[in-house]
Amino acid sequence: MEEVETKGMLTQDFYYTALILAKHSSMTPPEERQSLIDFINEYRYSGFAWVGFFAIPQPLQTAMGINLLKALNVSDVDAPANWLLSLTDGGWGLLINYPFTIMSSPPDVPTTLLVLEALSGGVASEDELEPHLDWLLAQRLENGLWGGHYKTSVDLFGQVTTAPPPRLSTPLGRLNCSGNMDMA
Repeated sequence: MEEVETKGMLTQDFYYTALILAKHSSMTPPEERQSLIDFINEYRYSGFAWVGFFAIPQPLQTAMGINLLKALNVSDVDAPANWLLSLTDGGWGLLINYPFTIMSSPPDVPTTLLVLEALSGGVASEDELEPHLDWLLAQRLENGLWGGHYKTSVDLFGQVTTAPPPRLSTPLGRLNCSGNMDMA
């Protein structure tokens, strides 16, 4: 929790630690569970998203917040889910400017995967997720294997990087709304 307080946003270390505790709630007494929910919600931005880099709402932190609340059996995630769906009809990435003009870096696979996980399981409909899943599937390499983080990426300084092909033995299938894989 100290890292979250220092950085002013949900971090991946905190997320995965809290997620494990939340999914195994028998390990967490009810008062600690409520304290965790309150702590997670402290980093919300006007109730609809979670603060991340640049002290503005970010898709990655919002997905973390939704997933943590879902794991803690909190169902009030409609506002952040709707915000995420309103940002793009493809993948999600880092927002650079908000709220006047929404500017973002190119979408990336890790952020998009976490957002899709957050929106799965009845939070968003299959129709709402369809264009985002299509974007994700378009990130596959030509040989059918999954790319690293993305096929190519352009950073804030205009430098282009290409992910090397991974050493996977089978291609990945398609995620459906229930979080299961439909093999392509």
